Amino acid sequence: MGADDVQERLNTMRKTVIGDIFDGYISTAQAEEDWDVDGLHNALKSDYAADLPLQQWLDEGLDVDELEERIVNELISISKQKELLAGETQMRGFEKAVMLKALDHYWKEHLASMDYLRQSVNLRGYAQKNPAQEYKRESFTMFTSLLDTINIEVVKALSSVAINEKTSASEVEQQDNKGVNYQHANANNSEQHEDKPKKKIGRNEPCPCNSGKKYKHCHGR
Repeated sequence: MGADDVQERLNTMRKTVIGDIFDGYISTAQAEEDWDVDGLHNALKSDYAADLPLQQWLDEGLDVDELEERIVNELISISKQKELLAGETQMRGFEKAVMLKALDHYWKEHLASMDYLRQSVNLRGYAQKNPAQEYKRESFTMFTSLLDTINIEVVKALSSVAINEKTSASEVEQQDNKGVNYQHANANNSEQHEDKPKKKIGRNEPCPCNSGKKYKHCHGR
């Protein structure tokens, strides 16, 4: 939180996230005919704005480890291109703002979940389970899930942000100053949506951030 430059941490998060995604579609433990190359391509394109020729790279002779490394390097290269447009100072500030926003949001959710766990764990005694052990086990699982979620949302947001030559530097700085919304980070957001009315979301409708929760329990609070 005290660092001005979180790029090294971001690169570690990016490698971890892509590794987890990769394993869900392609694995050395599977036969090659069971790989879901198209599924991986679509996931990278839709969630991380990376339209990469994965099948072509495989046809050229890349093995599994080399393909995963190529994907990570391509995302880093795309990030560097955005930095050239936005400026190094603005990009470092933007990256930190996105990371802090995600930490703040999901840490609050985690604390609420921990409170609920504390209130309910004593009931485990009726099922002949040790409440203290159950609490330790579930709280560890919840914390691990918290870290995974933060990593995914930060990498998604920074991968999806769009920067153009005309407005990139000023708009990235504006989003940094306002506290960027990590779920919908877009450096030229105001230019793209200036004249479009916003649809009101019902409190019982699914939240548009794709969290799977109702709006009133997510961003509608």
